[in-house]
Amino acid sequence: MAGAADAKGGKMTVFKSDRHEDYASMVMVGIVTAAILFYMAFLVGEIKLKATDDGKVMEILVKPDTMVKKGDKLATLAAKDKKMVGGKLEEKPVTRTVTSTLNGKVLSVKAKPGDAVKKGKDTLMVLVPEKGQLP
Repeated sequence: MAGAADAKGGKMTVFKSDRHEDYASMVMVGIVTAAILFYMAFLVGEIKLKATDDGKVMEILVKPDTMVKKGDKLATLAAKDKKMVGGKLEEKPVTRTVTSTLNGKVLSVKAKPGDAVKKGKDTLMVLVPEKGQLP
């Protein structure tokens, strides 16, 4: 086997040149990307909408089985805006609105007003996206 590698100039490849290896890798990346996008757009069943900030749920603006569009308001959270000013941490209470990033249907609402939530950990509601959309 070592003799075959020496005869080709030290390279062991099934392609005639590096250019062919580059084309093959680009085609492979394209196929993998297309498969992932197809999966996300057509096969993902439901999406859990997580809290966008640490805080408290003030209001849930949708009910189960409600159709929502991109940009619709779903909930409001009371949170604290934290900033470093002059070496000190300042906290200011703010109200954040959670909006839908896609068209779909609300399957269930997990949080209720008054619940304390952690950013990215607590589920506010479960949505089913319209088919053909990327979540």
